[in-house]
Formats: sequence, C-alpha cells, structure tokens
Amino acid sequence: MMTPPIVSKRRGRVAVAIVTLMALLGVVSRIFSHTAWLQGHVELLVGAGGAIFLAFSAYVLITERALAARAREANFRLCPHCGYSLAGHEAPGRCPECGKAYDADLACMWRVFAGKAL
Repeated sequence: MMTPPIVSKRRGRVAVAIVTLMALLGVVSRIFSHTAWLQGHVELLVGAGGAIFLAFSAYVLITERALAARAREANFRLCPHCGYSLAGHEAPGRCPECGKAYDADLACMWRVFAGKAL
C-alpha cells in the first residue's frame, strides 16, 4: 500500500531542508576551520547538526500524527494530495479542493498510514 502523496511531499521537503542545513554547516566549518576559535569548538557544529536533525525529525513525527488524527476524524476519507476532507463524497472521484483524482482505495491507504503513525 502506498503512502499518501501529501505525506511523501512533506517528508521530501524535510529531507531537503536537513541536507541543505547540514551542507551549510559543512561549508561554514570548512571556511572557518583554520581559525583557532572553531578548532576549539567543533563540538558546537556537531551539536548544531544534531539539533537540526532532531528538530526536523520531531516536526515530521508531530505533523504525521496530526495528519493521522485528521484522517481518523474524517473516517479515513482525506484527499491523498492535499488532505481535504472528502466525507460525503463518493469514491472514486475528484477532490473539490485541489481537483486531483482519488480512487476507492482511499480509506485503506489512510488506515494503513494512520496505523503506522501511532
């Protein structure tokens, strides 16, 4: 069973942000590696990198749990592309919010996702 596209998009954005910030830390450490201050404070950069990773990981966990709760509240009938509640709409169909098509496996996909997000 596939992951809802809205979840994959969020995970992708977070991964890009983590890689970008880690690369920026690497560039900063490379530029200032010859300075005495940085040589004595390398653990600061390592700690900053760890903090960035933990912050974004917490963001993913919190947002995925919130999305799973929304899916449960909407009886597992959310648009997989934008998260709009499709309660009262027939499956398959088109989302009134984003206009993208969804199929009859909608509820099953969200149940699997919500079960993993616990």
